[in-house]
This record gives sequence, structure tokens and C-alpha cells, in this order.
Amino acid sequence: MLEQCSDPILDQTLANLRPHLHPEWGDRAPMDVFNRLIAKQVRPAGWTPNTHMNIYPHQVRSRREQWGMDRLGQLRRGHQGVAGPGTRLDGPIVIVEYEGATRLLDGNHRINTWAAMGDAALHAVHIHAIDGTGQFVELPAIR
Repeated sequence: MLEQCSDPILDQTLANLRPHLHPEWGDRAPMDVFNRLIAKQVRPAGWTPNTHMNIYPHQVRSRREQWGMDRLGQLRRGHQGVAGPGTRLDGPIVIVEYEGATRLLDGNHRINTWAAMGDAALHAVHIHAIDGTGQFVELPAIR
């Protein structure tokens, strides 16, 4: 069941993150995916694929923006891979503002694909500003 919070933008982000749910990495719900992806971007010492943050929905302030490739292309991306044939290129790019840094959580393949295509369109971006800091937790695999 999708967690509902008082933030409709976060709710939409969590719905879009559902396909990234990996029980073997400790994900039980889309908010776990959100927290795992933040931890992956921060990469503390001893990081593993099961490392998550413990950020809660009440700590998140969300907004929607429209960005072109001039701004999207400035985001630090984890790899240069493009979307495969038949991959959907819709859905918002997901960014988190955490500890003074802007971190790309979801949309790496889409941004790389748009860059390769010379795309000039504006794209939906969900930006989630995190109030405070979280702690790192290891979530065991779900068997």
C-alpha cells in the first residue's frame, strides 16, 4: 500500500519510485526507496545497498518546477547510460536538497537520453527539500 502524506508532490514521487522497490535491499515501501536513494547519494563510510536514511514525510517540503536541459545537464549524474528502447521518458525528475547539496535521485537515464537527443523541451522536476538531517540505518533484506 502506498503511504499517503499531506504532500501531494511527495505522494506522486513515491508512486513513481515504486518500480525501484527492491526487497533484497531492505525496501518495504516507496518511502524506503526514497531513503535508500538519498543514502546512496550521500554515501557514508561503510555504505551498502541496504543503507537507508530515516527521513520522514513531515521533514519534506516539496515543489514542482519545469527545467530545460541547461539546468538538468548541470546535475551530477551517477552514470552516462541512456534509456533503452521502449523505455518511458515521462515522469518527473526527482531531486532532493539535503545538507546544502542538490542530489539527483531519479531520472539519470532520462536526462542522459534527452542530452543525447538534443532535447530542448521543459521537463517536470520534483524538488524535495529535507528539513534537518537523518541517520543512516541498515535495513535487512526481505526474504
